[in-house]
Amino acid sequence: MKRSTPKNPGLAGPGALLRLLAPIRIHLAACAILSALSAAAGIVPYIAVAEIARLMLDDPAGSHTAIRSWVGIGAAGACAWLVLLVQSARVGHYADAAILHDVRVR
Repeated sequence: MKRSTPKNPGLAGPGALLRLLAPIRIHLAACAILSALSAAAGIVPYIAVAEIARLMLDDPAGSHTAIRSWVGIGAAGACAWLVLLVQSARVGHYADAAILHDVRVR
């Protein structure tokens, strides 16, 4: 008598990952959006430094107001980067805890 063995023993069927992640799908999307916004905000301070350098090279004595504006923009970009990064990590950790709880309950 011949034993029938499954094609892929130990492997989950198609769609298993989607079913597993379904309860936290919104959290994962929010985490991805917050991470993308954080990455964009993280570039702003470097742009501000480049603009300050350009202003200093063009007219070192007469561009105080513009330099102050770019310093403010750079600082705001750094703050936005930090806040978005922390919130992305918070949402990601919440999703991790939720999926681990769901797996343990199953």
